[in-house]
Order: sequence, then structure tokens, then C-alpha cells
Amino acid sequence: MSDVYIGFMDEEVRPILDALFTQGWNVLVIERNNIEPNGVLFERPIAAYSKPVMWKGWCGISERPDSKGEFITVHNTYKDSGNKLNPNRRTWLDVFQQCVFMNFLEVYKKLPSRVLEEENGKLVKRKLGLLPSLSMLYMGTASGRDSGLPTKILIRSPEMGMQPGLIRTQLRGLLKSIKRASHATQEETSIKEANKLNLWCYGAGGAYRLPTDNPAGGPGKVWDIKGSIYIGVERDKSAESRRKAKGTVSLYTGEISYCSESTEETLYTSPTYYFTEQARVDVQKMFIDSATANNLLTSQITPIQQDTGVGTTKPPNRAGISITANTFIGGDIKEAAKVYGLKGEVNMEDYHLLKLVYSMKSSQEKFISVKSIENEYPILKDVRIVRIDADPAEVVAIADVKSDSPTYNGFKEANETEIKASNYAEIIGWGLQGMQFDVIPDSIDWKKIATFIGTKVNKENVDKYLVAYKESNGDENAKYMNPFLLEAAQDMFREVGEWLQQVQKEDSETEHYVSAINRNPFNISGLETPAEQTARMDGLLKAYNDLNMQLSQFCNGNKDAITREACEGFVTSLYSYLSKSIVEPDSDVKIWARGGWGAGKAQPSFVENVSYSGSTVDRALYKSTNSTVLNKNAKDAVENYFT
Repeated sequence: MSDVYIGFMDEEVRPILDALFTQGWNVLVIERNNIEPNGVLFERPIAAYSKPVMWKGWCGISERPDSKGEFITVHNTYKDSGNKLNPNRRTWLDVFQQCVFMNFLEVYKKLPSRVLEEENGKLVKRKLGLLPSLSMLYMGTASGRDSGLPTKILIRSPEMGMQPGLIRTQLRGLLKSIKRASHATQEETSIKEANKLNLWCYGAGGAYRLPTDNPAGGPGKVWDIKGSIYIGVERDKSAESRRKAKGTVSLYTGEISYCSESTEETLYTSPTYYFTEQARVDVQKMFIDSATANNLLTSQITPIQQDTGVGTTKPPNRAGISITANTFIGGDIKEAAKVYGLKGEVNMEDYHLLKLVYSMKSSQEKFISVKSIENEYPILKDVRIVRIDADPAEVVAIADVKSDSPTYNGFKEANETEIKASNYAEIIGWGLQGMQFDVIPDSIDWKKIATFIGTKVNKENVDKYLVAYKESNGDENAKYMNPFLLEAAQDMFREVGEWLQQVQKEDSETEHYVSAINRNPFNISGLETPAEQTARMDGLLKAYNDLNMQLSQFCNGNKDAITREACEGFVTSLYSYLSKSIVEPDSDVKIWARGGWGAGKAQPSFVENVSYSGSTVDRALYKSTNSTVLNKNAKDAVENYFT
């Protein structure tokens, strides 16, 4: 019997993998894209995990230059010479890879097409969407714990977006492949047990309950999700298929639905719209207005909370109903959820996972047909979705301290905008080595915000807004993750590298070169001149390549490869180029803020230009806390929640 763990973000799956390794388990990891055994997995070099890759499989769209978009599989050629893989395990993995390929090839062939353009005088039809490529990595050791065939399986599912069906499509194919591989490799007496699996989902979400509510919500509160209400926008493919003209636009409809393991029902469907925003406004307004209108939707939603029952006796015994959406969920929707009497949290995936679970369980229980697609799935023995609140339900208290709507000046003025280049380098190096929580640099502490909340907002309860990654007896010594520095650790080196690669492709004497320079991750224009900047660009390229070489050596097993000097060289060279002046390790440099933080189009992407509206304050608090609470609860999840 398998235990299948599902997550959607790197910070959700990485700590579960660590926890399973700590217990001694070998794990089959399934991740998007083509991941090399000496590459990076879940924003961490595989060499930084406690267990290596013993086997690799892959399937996806061909990467050959002459490819016409074929969906192909690559037979396994990787073998870790240091670990002798059990022959029965290797056989199961090889068959599983082929089953995954056949399942997704079948889906790929059935993907609908529509007319997109005229090519060489002919109307060309193309697929509406492409399945993601998948890597299958069996990680562990020859002496590692194994639970038979199949085993512990960790799946990073597609993140939510405007195509939620991708979640169900991928999981359907993988679950069917588990059963098919087991049937093909098991003895008749053990097939029945191999057909069973537990499905566990672990992740963070947003609170819509206050710390004073009963049950309480807020950062660190853990929920056992029993059902989910979906408030979102879907492509109206039925309406699209009736539009025959070339170049027609997509159509959208809003939907409010509910799903649990035992129930699925559509509560409201909006008219069809040309734009997603129109459909989104429609359904959100319907949900908010109906909370106090005592209409049909009210009568449908109010009894839903009964689905939670009393929860289970095993932790966390706090049953809840989540709200699933494919956009940011504001305070008005959260408040409406409470008016309906709901308790739980908000995220972007639960409904779609529960919809898959419902279809599997209902079909298996009713024995619809031996030819039914659902009967190709393994038997679900147990299902559990555990979500942890990573932000407060409201940020009103922060806004009330000092505000000129829509900017929260109190929060903005309290935030750090600069950091020593040497400290930035330390954080970048920590990120390149996999963001291990037992060696977090002190310079990542969001000290000024924690002080601001503790002295000006809520003197006694900073934890109503943040969860410390390093606790102490006194709040003044606790440490909280700075979300902007965390994003730099995760993404700055990669994004700068992608930018430099594009710059190097262009001739420095052309307008294309200037355009490539201006498409930098910092949104700074005018960097291409004068001549001294060319010299600084050469210095930046060298510093980047030196650190990238060390990262490659680290990924190949040299744990001491990444040096402080190389990290400082990268940061000082980068900021020397951006500021057009010499930057030393002890210089103060501006903290980067990725796109989406509300800076103006003409403003550089630095923290000093972040616009603190309600959504950005909430995003900052969420980003600070989600990695912390997920890491803190992962061991408990593996040992107690998912048993």
C-alpha cells in the first residue's frame, strides 16, 4: 500500500521530504520539468538532501530542436553506483514510468484543438494546453526503509492558475499509473493490498478566522479540511467551441461550488463573459451579498458546515471548510464566510483535489461500470488535507496605526529598505545551498516589523500576525523571516542569471542589446552606458559565472564549494552595475522586491517603492510565515497527522 503525499509549492513539499528522510524512508518524488540527479529539486540542490537519487525517469514534450511537439518518454539510464537498487523496485519503477507515459500520451491525444492562425494558406489547429513534463526520482539508499511495492510517493502538483483542471489531469494519470504498475509487477496474492493507497495533502493557506473566534484562526493554526467552497473563474469551453471564426477570444464564466469526499454540487453559475475580471466580480459579489440576503445561495451554504462534524480524534482535530479561489481573497469574502458560519481557511487548490477524490470514491462505491475510467484507480483507504494558517484574517490593526488610504504608512516606515552587501551575500549563499532551517542567517530577521507590531499594534501578541522561525523566552529576541530577503534567497540569483543570458545573446552595438539590458529584474533603465558600465558588466558576468560554477560543484557533491567571497563578489558586482558606482561588502544596498509588490511601472523594484495596500501587507505577512509554519509542522504531519 502506498502513502501518496501531495503539495503545490516548494515550501510545502520540501519539508515533507526532509521529514520522510529523517524517518529513514526511501521516497519516489514526482516533480515538474526535467530534473537531473545532480540538479535542483524544490529550490534546493539535490546534493543538500540527506538521501541521493537512485533512479530517474522522465516523460514530457520532446526537447529536441527538430521536435514537432511529440509527447515522449526517456528510458531510465541513470544508476547511482553507490547504492544498489533492489531489482524488484527497479522493475516497478521502470513499469511505472511507462504507465505514466501511456496515461499522459492518451490524454495528450485527446486534448481539444481550436483554430489559432492561418499558416501557409491553411488553417492550423493547435492544442488548447500542454501537459507538464514530469520527472520521477527515486531517492534513498539500499538500506533505507521501504513499504513494499509501491512505496512512499511525494507529488508536487501544478500550482493553481486559470487552468485548475491541470491539477486533476496530472493526479488522475499518476494514480492510475500506480495501480497499473502494481498490477503488472505483483504476485496475485499481493495485488489487492497494492491497489490501496492513502492520499495526504499538506500546505499553507490564509486565515479567515480571528484569534478571538471559536475555533480560533491565525498564523500557525492547523486545520483538518473536510470540504471546500470554490469561488472562481473557469474557461467556458462549451461556449468557445461554438465560435468558429478565426481569432476568437476566450470566454469565461464564474462559479460557486462545493465539494467534499461525499458531496459535489454547483451552487451558482454566472453568465458568460469575455473577460475574467467580469466573471470574478460577479461571483465574489454574489457570495458576499448572499451572506446577509437570506437567499437561495444562503440556504445552500449555511448547512455545509455540518459536513465537518467533530473532526477526527487524531491531531489536528480542528475540522474546517476551506474556500478555494484562483485569485486573491480579500477581507470582504473572509468576513462573509464567517457570516455563513463557516470555519477553516482559504487557498487555491483544495476544491480541485476534493473533486478528484469525490469522483474516485463515488464511482468505486457505486460500481458504475468495469469500463469506467474511475475503476482504473487504486482504492482510497484514507484521505486527509491538512492546512496551516500563514497570515492573519485581517490587517486592520496595522492599518489603523497610521494610514493614508490606500497606503499603510506605519507599516511602510517600519520596514527595512537597505541591508549590508555582506549580509545580502550571506542570505544569497544560504538560498543557493537550499535554505536549511537549522542554519538560517540572523541577517534575514524582519526585526523592525516585529518591533513595530509589538510596540505599536499589539504589545502582547505579535504571534497574531507573525510566527517566529527562532523562538525565545522574550519576544524581543525572537526572529521572524523578512519576506523580501527570503525571496532574494529563493530567486535573485536565478533571475539575474536569466537576465544576463539574454543580454549575452545580443550584439552590444544594437538596440536589441539596450532592450535586453533594460529588461532587468530590478526595472532600472539607462544601464547600458557609458563605457565604464561595460567594464562593470564584464565584472558582473565574471562574478555571476564564478558563483554559478561553485553552485555546480556544490550540486555535484562538494559541500564546501560555495564561498562567502564568491557570494560577496556577486552582490557587490551586481549593485556596482545597478548603482553605477563602486559597492564594497560593507556598503548599504537596496533590498530587491520582485514584481507584484505594487511599485509603479517606472519605479525600480526595491522595497523602498513597495505600495502597502491591504493585499501587499497581507502578502508580506503570509510570505514571512508560510515557510516557517510548514517547516515546524512537517515532522508532526508525517508522524501524527498522516497515519
